[in-house]
Amino acid sequence: MKSSLKYILAASIAFGSFSCSDFLEEEPQSFLSPSVVKTSSDADLMVAGILSIYSGNNHYSRDYYLLSEISSDHASTVSGSSSRIAIDHYNYDTNHSDIEDVWESGVRIVANANYLIAGMKDGGNAMSEDDKANYDATARFFRAHTYFDLVRLFGGVALLREPVESAAQLEGLKRNSVQEVYDFITSELEAIEGQFTDSWNSSKRGTSFPTKWAVKALLSNVYLTQAGKPLEDASAWAKSATKAKELLDEGGYGFIEGGYAELFKVENKTSNEHIWSILSHRTIHAVNCRFGGIGTQDGWGNFGVTEGVMDIFDDADPRKAATFMTEIWDVNSSGEQVKLVTMDEWSYQGVPMIAKFAAPENTGVPAKNWKDDSRRKGNILSGYRYGEMLLVYAEAENEANPGSSAALQALNKVRDRVGMPAITATDQAGIREAIKMERTYEMAFEARRRFDLVRWGDFMTAMKKDPEAKDFVQSHHTLFPIPQREYDVLKDFEQNPGYPSDRSGSN
Repeated sequence: MKSSLKYILAASIAFGSFSCSDFLEEEPQSFLSPSVVKTSSDADLMVAGILSIYSGNNHYSRDYYLLSEISSDHASTVSGSSSRIAIDHYNYDTNHSDIEDVWESGVRIVANANYLIAGMKDGGNAMSEDDKANYDATARFFRAHTYFDLVRLFGGVALLREPVESAAQLEGLKRNSVQEVYDFITSELEAIEGQFTDSWNSSKRGTSFPTKWAVKALLSNVYLTQAGKPLEDASAWAKSATKAKELLDEGGYGFIEGGYAELFKVENKTSNEHIWSILSHRTIHAVNCRFGGIGTQDGWGNFGVTEGVMDIFDDADPRKAATFMTEIWDVNSSGEQVKLVTMDEWSYQGVPMIAKFAAPENTGVPAKNWKDDSRRKGNILSGYRYGEMLLVYAEAENEANPGSSAALQALNKVRDRVGMPAITATDQAGIREAIKMERTYEMAFEARRRFDLVRWGDFMTAMKKDPEAKDFVQSHHTLFPIPQREYDVLKDFEQNPGYPSDRSGSN
């Protein structure tokens, strides 16, 4: 059995595969070793490798989404896959393959980021000082961002700041505490916030490369999370509000033209609302969002909607139609649109599909060439955008300054964009509850809900109402287990509470 920390970190960009016993006997070598990162082209190649992990099946295109969204009370799986159902129902074990995959892909991103950082310190580096600063900040952003994902899913993890090139470096490796991981994330982001050059911030806008504005967005979200459970650091509310306001006031971002639904079309990936996103032109995200058994337009059904969630939305809110797909069309040989089936007729009756990601290239249905290219379609995956940052600011400001009029204004700016009436509450509790609901309307199915429930302390209350999870979910499920294959090998790692603490002894 492989351990990602013993194999991937030492050979994350190497060819070949090794068991843990193989690893202990030989030192795998990278095909692009740190000393080779001498030019911006070399650095771009390594960044492309990192982005390919982000958009891969084991991360944002499927498995990360299963852990971060399908495990919430708003989403579910309608596929027949027992592994997907286990996540949805909270009856998975420590050997679950999707949990292993997300851990491994996160570790691979960290490993590659460390190689890029180390590679630019080589004495023969031909890069300009500006390029070195920009790519160093880029790698540190990806590393911090990934640790933010990992700490919310698994709790404390091992902080690795340098490339791991020998087994000896991993002897006695222990998990850092949740607080230590957050301290590292915030210190890294604070350090690189002003490191990007102005030309970089301009040229990389609307791409998957981070900028100083992406740093502010991430840092504001990190502080927002620290303010909630489990850390409950009250001082983080003001820090989150400050960073969000800097972004909103100085970043030059705004709402996309044409309305909310335009956000999820690949051709709009560089819109003025997108601050940073993982952009992919060929993922399985769309086919995962479509149900099977609907003829020429069918999918796999791994990502679905929990029954009743669509009813939370007001029919007058345009975000409802942009979020939920209730009918499927096709194009016949004459080019005419033909309705195939409605949600009352397809196999999972009365339950809609996730429209944000289910439409081919996100331009809408019907799709004449839906099954071309094995149904791999473009998508804008997880990231940060202007509308979300208004809600981040509203929430943080309301908690830092109870009943803040500025918080209410930010909240109502989001509602005004879609023509919904203003919230009139003026007390902290009323504004807080309105913000929670608005995050559902604005950010539904964008891998936010589970994390929101945990930090708000609402996880068990919400999941006990979830028809799939209610009979199995327990309080320790706010974290996933350390994958068994890692736990077996890393003898100084502790397993998360509530999960079996025995080691199988395999390696």
